[in-house]
Amino acid sequence: MDIDSLLARPGTRPALVVIAVLVAVHLVAAITLVSLRAATGDQVLAGTAVDGEDVGGLDGSALTRAVSDRADERLARPVEVATEEATVSSPREELGVVADTAGLIDDAWARGRTGFYTALGQQLGARFGVEHDIDFRVRVDKRQLRAWAADTADELSREPQPGRVHLAVDDDGAPDLTTEDATDGLRVDAGHLGVEVADRVDEPGLVEVTARREDLDAPTDQDDLDTAVEAAELALSDDVRLDNPSGGDDVELAPAALTEVLEVGFDADAPAGQRLPVTSDGRRLADHLGRAGVADLADEPREADLEVADGQVTVVDGTPGIEPDLDAAAALIVELSARPDDRAGELPGETEDPDLLAEPAQQALDDSGLSIADPVELTNPSEGADLVLDTDDLEALITAGFTERDGQPEVEVTVDGEDLTDHLDDQLDALAPDPVEASVAVSGGTVEREGGTSGFSLDIDGTAGLIAELVTDDDRTDELAGEVDQPRFTAELAATVQEEVSSFSTPLTPGQPRNANIARAVELIDGDVILPGERYSLNQGIGERTEARGFGENGFIDDGELVSVVGGGISQVATTFLNTAWFAGIDLVTFTPHSQYFQRYPEGREATLAWGVLDVVVENDSPYAILIVTDATDSDVTIAFWSTPWAEVSTDMGERYDVQEGEARDGFSIDFSRTITEPDGTTRVEEYTHTYQPADDDE
Repeated sequence: MDIDSLLARPGTRPALVVIAVLVAVHLVAAITLVSLRAATGDQVLAGTAVDGEDVGGLDGSALTRAVSDRADERLARPVEVATEEATVSSPREELGVVADTAGLIDDAWARGRTGFYTALGQQLGARFGVEHDIDFRVRVDKRQLRAWAADTADELSREPQPGRVHLAVDDDGAPDLTTEDATDGLRVDAGHLGVEVADRVDEPGLVEVTARREDLDAPTDQDDLDTAVEAAELALSDDVRLDNPSGGDDVELAPAALTEVLEVGFDADAPAGQRLPVTSDGRRLADHLGRAGVADLADEPREADLEVADGQVTVVDGTPGIEPDLDAAAALIVELSARPDDRAGELPGETEDPDLLAEPAQQALDDSGLSIADPVELTNPSEGADLVLDTDDLEALITAGFTERDGQPEVEVTVDGEDLTDHLDDQLDALAPDPVEASVAVSGGTVEREGGTSGFSLDIDGTAGLIAELVTDDDRTDELAGEVDQPRFTAELAATVQEEVSSFSTPLTPGQPRNANIARAVELIDGDVILPGERYSLNQGIGERTEARGFGENGFIDDGELVSVVGGGISQVATTFLNTAWFAGIDLVTFTPHSQYFQRYPEGREATLAWGVLDVVVENDSPYAILIVTDATDSDVTIAFWSTPWAEVSTDMGERYDVQEGEARDGFSIDFSRTITEPDGTTRVEEYTHTYQPADDDE
C-alpha cells in the first residue's frame, strides 16, 4: 500500500498529526533536558539539601566532604540515659549507629540526572527555585546496641549495700570502730533501654531517655548495725589467747591484733538484727601471724625429758605435737571474743601424743640412781691433783636424757669432753702435770735427792665418761682416766742411789797441760745417771772436745804415733771410768786399751778415747740407778759409782808374755779377767787379752 492510499483513509490524518505533535514535544523535552544537564555540569543540582544543609552546586568531592561532616556531627550528638541519681551520656557511635553516608551522597548526586521526566522535572524545578531536602538516614548494629544497653544498665544500676563496721587502730595503737550505713539499690531494665534508644537514634539532637528502674531495698537495717557495733566493741575489749597443747607457740591476740584477725561480715540468711556478725577465717589469722608465726604454732610431739637445774635432776613431762587447724582456730577466736571474760581456749588441731610420758620417765629416773646432790671424786694416779666435782660442777657438765632398751625407757647420761675441758680450765695443769726428773747428788758423803715425780696425760673423754657413770653409782669415786707419765729418773730409782759401790783413781803429774782436759772431762760427766738397762757412752757423756767447750791441745797416740789434738790426754778419764765400771760389776759393752802401755794404768784394764772413733760404752744391767761422782786434783783423778750394792767382783791379772823390748816401753801380751757374783749367787767370768806394741819414744 502506498502513502497516498494510507492518507486517503478516514482518521489517518488526525492520528498522524497527534504523533507528529508528540514526537515534537519529546524532541523538545529531550533537547531541553540535555541543555539543562549541560548547564548543571559536574555539580549537584541547585536546591538540593542533605539533612537541611544545602549541597547544591557542589562537585563530587565537596559533596562527599559535606555529607561526611554532617554525618560526624549528627553521630557525635550523645544519647543520655538518666535515673534520678545518675546520668550516662554516650556518643551514638558507641551504640553501633552508623550513618548511611554513601546513600545520602548517591541520592544528592542523582537529582536531575536519573529518569527522563523525573530528571527533566527536577532540572526545571531547580530553575524555578524548587528546593529538596534529603532526610538523614542511619543503620544500627543491633548486637552492639544490646551490649551498650546492658553495660549502661549495669552502670546505672546499684546493688543494695549492707551496713558496715570497720575494725582498725588509731594513731595511738588503740582499737577504733567506724561505721557505714546501709544503702538501697536499683536495677535498670537493659531490654527496655535498648528498644527505647533504637527507636530514637536517628533524631537530630540530644536523645534523652529516662531508664526504667526497679528499686531494691537495703539488706540490713539500723538494728543490724547497732548490734554489730556492740559485738565489735566487746570483741576488742580484751585479749584473746589460744594455749598451744604442744611445744609450739601460743596464739596471743591483744585488741589491736584482733582488729586484723576479726571482721564484721554480712549474713543475708541471718535473722533481722543479726545480719552483721563478727567473723574470721583461717586466711585472716594466717595473714596476721605471717608464715613464720604459723610455722611456730606447729610442733612435733616432744618426749618426756630430764632437766638438770637447781642442784637436782627432774622429769619434764612430754608434750603432744600438733598440726593447727587455722579455720577452727579463727572460729574459736570469734567465740572467745564474744565473752566479757574467760577469753582463753586451746589451739585446735590434730594432735599426736608423745611415746614417753612423765610417769614411766620418773620410774626410769628412780631406777637409774642419777643424782648430782653428792660430789664425784676422781683420784689422780700420779703426783697431780685429784678432781672433786660438787653439785654446781655436775649441773654444769652432765646432760641427761632417755634412751630405749627392750621397749622401756632408760636414763642416758653424757658428759662432753670439750665442755669438761672448758669447765676445768685452770685446773688442767694441776690435774695433768708434766713428769719431773729426779736429781741426786752427793755432798759430804750424804746423798741428796729431789724430784722424780710422775706426770699424767689426762684422757679428757675417758674422764668425761667416768663422770657420767659415777653420777648414777652409790660409790662416787674412781681414778682419773689417762696414762701416768713416769720421769726417766724416778724418785724410786733415785732412792737406790745409797752408797758408793765402786771407785777408781789414776795418778796425775802436777803441772801437765793434759790435767786441764782431764779435769774438764770429769766435770762434764759428774752427776750423770745410768738407769737400769741403759747404755752409757763416755764419748756422749763428755761431748765433742773443742776449744769452745773448754778443751786445749795435748798429746794423743794415733796408730802408734804421738800427735797433738784438742782434748788430748782424756784417755786417762776413759781408763778411770772403765775401772770404776769394772769393779761395779756392770756390763762392759766396748772399750779399747791403748796400743802402747802406760805404767800409770793397770795392764790391759785400761782404755783410750777418740771422738767418733774410740769409745767406752757400758750397760747398767743392775736393777739400780748409778750416779757418776768425779773428782780431779793436782795428783789424781777419781771416778766413783754410787748406787745400791749389787754384784761382788773379783779380778785376776796374768803375767806378761810375748814380751818385745822397746827403747821407751816394751811390748807384751796380757790376760786379765773378772768374776761377777750376782745377788742370787750366780757367777760369771769375763776373760780378756790385749797385746801392747813396743815404743822407742816416750810420750
